[in-house]
Amino acid sequence: MQGSRTSAVNPGQIQLYASTPPLQRPLVPPLGFVHQSQPIDPDATALHQAHLRSPRLVAAEKFPENMGPDDPSRRFYQAVKGFTLGPRKLSPTNAITHFQISIGAAEYALIAHDWSPGKGQVDERKFTTGNLQYRLRCVKMRKEDTKCLDADWVVADTEWPEHASLKINENQLEIRRKNQHGKDLPIDITRYIREAGPNFTTVITVSIPGHRKKLKDNSYFVAVEAIEFLNHNQIMNNCLQYQRKPAHETLNAIKKSLAGPAEDDDDDIAMVVSDLSIDLADPFTARIFEIPVRGSSCLHRECFDLKTFLLTRNSKPKRPNQASMVDIWKCPLCSKDARPYSLQIDDFLAGVRDELMKRGQLDVKAIWIAADGSWRPKEAPRPANGKRKATEDPSGDDDSESEEERAIKRGILGGNKKQKSVEVEVIELDDD
Repeated sequence: MQGSRTSAVNPGQIQLYASTPPLQRPLVPPLGFVHQSQPIDPDATALHQAHLRSPRLVAAEKFPENMGPDDPSRRFYQAVKGFTLGPRKLSPTNAITHFQISIGAAEYALIAHDWSPGKGQVDERKFTTGNLQYRLRCVKMRKEDTKCLDADWVVADTEWPEHASLKINENQLEIRRKNQHGKDLPIDITRYIREAGPNFTTVITVSIPGHRKKLKDNSYFVAVEAIEFLNHNQIMNNCLQYQRKPAHETLNAIKKSLAGPAEDDDDDIAMVVSDLSIDLADPFTARIFEIPVRGSSCLHRECFDLKTFLLTRNSKPKRPNQASMVDIWKCPLCSKDARPYSLQIDDFLAGVRDELMKRGQLDVKAIWIAADGSWRPKEAPRPANGKRKATEDPSGDDDSESEEERAIKRGILGGNKKQKSVEVEVIELDDD
């Protein structure tokens, strides 16, 4: 009886195979050889979808001849203005789902126009301020989610279900997926909507024939976004004139948070804060903001600078002079929705900055706010005993001091460092 042969890993063969140029290697690698993982490179791994490249954006607006190329007024941005089809949940049981959309004549007139240079070059999309384009997108949410709010949608990543197939009218749509592009990408359907014409019912079909287990484990929502082109000055002016939060609203909310529990509050334990600290430093520049803004859905009181935020919104790396990318409007402090439409100037903090400027104290990085609404600058750290101390708190405690020195200041210990008797009250909690 012939003995069984067991294949063994040969390090020499693996090393020889790895050192051989790829085109000269045998088709079958030796046992134990592991191919090196390579970074996603759409230019090399997604050539079969080269015809799906997004159009090159070209601004058609005229600017004054004396305006320099780096003037912020020349900058354009893209942002999700609204939905032609709001987020709709895909059914985990139906293999085919149909959605209908229609564009009115007034909105249809705002659609940006594409132009093909020919000879395999990327199409160009000419736009002006206010022009629109459309994207079909899908996001994954939790299983129990039955709705997807607009603020949650715009900050969620695109993720298509496996084996999904898409059509718009009679045109088959191709999905650009993560394994070729690094992440799942939206689908630009502007051309199909423009070809359909105004007041025409466009049908979008989502087909998932089998393998719908992930649809039962998660909730998938699809939507058609209306993307608007915005100019830098347009965003600045809209915020300065219309998108403001009155100072009394901010101040009343702060007073309420510092007021403590209501008299009829039944909580046994409640924490009362005497003063509230608010940072004034912009997260990008580490200096006090000039125009303090935050998103309307943000829960924090801190703000960031409007102009700096806009100037840091980037375009595609290989197309630096184009309009910004679409999915870049996240709050730098909490990552919630910070699209131009949701930004709000906080008039209270704007007033604080104006007062600090009058005092010549624009180097202040934070303030303390008392329960009565009054505020004072939060002193910056000062060198003490050769070390920088931590930020000073309202009680006047210095972190650079020893515990004994703090006790002397508070009257617990005398100046001769002899301990005085201190009466301690013990509070007993009932077991029941």
